[in-house]
Amino acid sequence: MAIAADPADRRGVARAAALAPLLLVACATMVTPRAIVESDWPEDERRELIGRWSAAVTLANAFLASEANASLPRSLSYSLDRGTGMTLHCTCGAFRPVHVANSWWGDLCVWSGFAAQERSWGFVVGDRGDGPQAVGHSMFYYSWGPMKASEDIAELILHETAHMVHGVGTVGFLAGIGYYWNTMFHGGGREHPAELLPYSTSDEFLQWLQTR
Repeated sequence: MAIAADPADRRGVARAAALAPLLLVACATMVTPRAIVESDWPEDERRELIGRWSAAVTLANAFLASEANASLPRSLSYSLDRGTGMTLHCTCGAFRPVHVANSWWGDLCVWSGFAAQERSWGFVVGDRGDGPQAVGHSMFYYSWGPMKASEDIAELILHETAHMVHGVGTVGFLAGIGYYWNTMFHGGGREHPAELLPYSTSDEFLQWLQTR
């Protein structure tokens, strides 16, 4: 897994976490609880979005710790911070910020029928509806308009987490080239070699939900 474990590595992750938003902000809108609160959107809907995101993180953590989770380390858990968004933690003391960015590439994903695409630092989403960019995107809203259920937000988070932890998919430049090369032969769905583990995580989570 790709979470730094020793103190020196953790300091490096912290520095990268501070720099990542600066590198992304030029071409993307960072999605955080603070950005939602500060957006020009009705207060009740902003409160509901943050509540569903928080509930999604709680669901993701319950699944990660459960026996139903066979595809990700059970030592992992998420936290949600008002200013920085999500952080993935390990019981060994390591951590990894997971940024969500609404970007032009995310718009292409939405146009292609997908909700998000993984990156080494988190994942990108695309515009959906007429809301502010920190709010009106494919992490929070279905393609047909309504706000997503917490369960579906959690499934998206876990699916992209599997990409990052296992290092599969568009998590780097060369990996991205390989991903799209394979897409020409396998398509972009669950038959793609880089999607096998993430879809296993999605399936395990959905099965776990049915037994709760």
